[in-house]
Amino acid sequence: MNKQLKGKCFFCREIFGKNALKGHIEKCEKRNEYIEKSEGKSTKNREEIYTVQMKAGAYFMLIEISGNKKVKDLDDFIRGIWVECCGHLSAFHIDDAEYISSPYEREDKSMDVKIADVLDAGTKFSYEYDFGTTTEIDLEIISVREGNINNGLLILARNLPPEIKCSVCGKDATDVCSMCIEEEGPENAFFCKKHGKEHECGEDMLLPVTNSPRMGVCGYTGDKDDFYEKKFSPKI
Repeated sequence: MNKQLKGKCFFCREIFGKNALKGHIEKCEKRNEYIEKSEGKSTKNREEIYTVQMKAGAYFMLIEISGNKKVKDLDDFIRGIWVECCGHLSAFHIDDAEYISSPYEREDKSMDVKIADVLDAGTKFSYEYDFGTTTEIDLEIISVREGNINNGLLILARNLPPEIKCSVCGKDATDVCSMCIEEEGPENAFFCKKHGKEHECGEDMLLPVTNSPRMGVCGYTGDKDDFYEKKFSPKI
């Protein structure tokens, strides 16, 4: 994978290093033009809009979400674009509380609560998907502003897909062996189409290379990634 983590601004389409991208979003001229054009100068029906940074290893994303949206809406988005495979349980850990996708004990809290009621600027929290083969994501509220937002959620920036090479020949990898990556790590788990077919674990163990922290885990294929990215991208 790339040692230098880079991402793309979804407004100006320029590429930045991970840390620089976070600062760029706040002052991107194309983003400010988009906000002015899409939201106008009216102060009616304005709501709190939260800028959220999500990161997990080489994967990161910056989004905006309305404070009127539910925690469950954020769960749905993360599932759709990054982790959903088999309908596993998920949970947000916010302060000292745990919000479960399907509460099963009396002390568990439901995700059916507004973002604005549990999150503030500067809040750091975490997310877990699948309590068996768990994918963990760290989140932080970078800022809060007033305005309006289409669909209640918008992708601001996302990491570029890491460059992953075939463990055998060094060509671009298309598949990952779910058994090898779990038992031996990533060094010998990625393959091009040719060497994937020849891999000793068998083709049944292969999963597609994806731009997701859940790549190679359980049955994750990333088949909804493009749909969610297109749906929640700014229409410029």
